[in-house]
Amino acid sequence: MVGAGAVVSRDVLDYELVYGNPAKCRGHICRCAQKLDFDSSGLSLCSCGLRYHLENGKVCPS
Repeated sequence: MVGAGAVVSRDVLDYELVYGNPAKCRGHICRCAQKLDFDSSGLSLCSCGLRYHLENGKVCPS
């Protein structure tokens, strides 16, 4: 997801939230557009019920 007015100078990864000038990763979002909070093991459970894991800076659905 790219914030309004962001200046994107590189590819945006899946589930990544970027904004600013230049656009920087500011977090990760679910498919339902809720912000994801990862625990120390790299797992996140969204309020919609979808699960995600974070490894090497890349988010993947579980």
